Amino acid sequence: MQTVEIETAATAESSRVAGPDGMARFLEGPTSTGRSAKKRQEAMKELIARLRYETRQDSDGRIEGPLRPCTVVNFNPVEAVVQGQIRLTIPRPGTTKHHQVVMTWKNHRMQGHYCVIGSPMMGVTPDKEPVFYSTVVNWERDERLPVDVPVSEPRVYTPWSIGCEIVAQYNSPSTKLMGGLLFFDQDIHAISSGRLERNGGKIYVPEREVLPNSAQYVYRLREAFLDEELDRIFEQQQQYADIMIQLAHSLWVEENPESRKMITDTHREWARYAESKGWLPGGLPEWVSARLITGSSPTIAQLSACPYCGEQQKHVNVHFCKQGHPFDVIKALKEGLAVPEQYIDVLADDAYEQAQQILEERRKRSAGRKKAGAAKPEAAAETDSAATQAKPAAAKGAAAKAEKKD
Repeated sequence: MQTVEIETAATAESSRVAGPDGMARFLEGPTSTGRSAKKRQEAMKELIARLRYETRQDSDGRIEGPLRPCTVVNFNPVEAVVQGQIRLTIPRPGTTKHHQVVMTWKNHRMQGHYCVIGSPMMGVTPDKEPVFYSTVVNWERDERLPVDVPVSEPRVYTPWSIGCEIVAQYNSPSTKLMGGLLFFDQDIHAISSGRLERNGGKIYVPEREVLPNSAQYVYRLREAFLDEELDRIFEQQQQYADIMIQLAHSLWVEENPESRKMITDTHREWARYAESKGWLPGGLPEWVSARLITGSSPTIAQLSACPYCGEQQKHVNVHFCKQGHPFDVIKALKEGLAVPEQYIDVLADDAYEQAQQILEERRKRSAGRKKAGAAKPEAAAETDSAATQAKPAAAKGAAAKAEKKD
């Protein structure tokens, strides 16, 4: 049975109130109190009431109906983004402390970032809620004005349709079938070890079905084993990583600066990810840690990634990532930057000795500057004393000249 480690939020209580008042923010339309605004709000109330009525919770805790929750887990080294009316971003794994899932696949530790899509009115603490909107379906005559006014109809992207939109986008030919996304019915606890043991390791996943005599398609639930779904998404992910690596390698071997500049951080992230999973037996390619420096004569500078968070170094003069970790401790020390001791203590023996030598030289220079700074006030005091002694002598000489003149 698959063992799943789930890291939830620090506080399980939701700040949102479940129940009828929990959807009140969806009724916040324009500030206008006209008849059209009231009609839109009334239509939205009817839609919400119908969705709540059609959604039920079984005795085993499963929620069925249009507001049933679903979960998307992103195992890719890049974030999953959906633009447009939905606007959803699932970060890459390891960027936050919570919402992390860890599974085992072919003796590899696979970490993902999960996003629960659901409705608080059904007792679910979601990361993404249903998207309500209005669309114009007709026009009618307002005899009071008299003008034609639009007739709006409320629509909704249910949690299930939002999840299907994400999976469809990242499993389409336009993204070369990226894979790496696990989409299943219900919230994140559907893949907990206890739930999987009771269900025999099975979950419910979407299956695309094309409508007969039509180019349209729908998604329906399909029962599947979790291990089989992991095999499918990770094999697809490995193929996508190979495509990205081969594309970057083909640009690098051209030895053309303009072509090499087309290698992005996304290519580097996929190469590091593939190397960590053992998909690159030859090690990281040369282009992962190198970047062109444009100028009159383009050269190549060796850049590195943060060993703690994996962020790519953008320039040779940038020595710390956004999280405050040093890209290279020795280079940062040579530039005279302050590096916390915890990063120095974990260095290898040779690097640790080199770091101590740099720190010792820095302490000697600091002591020399302090000594020189202490000597300056003494020299200034001697100068002031000599000037004080010279003033009476000058005064006596001036007085003697005055008497001789008289």
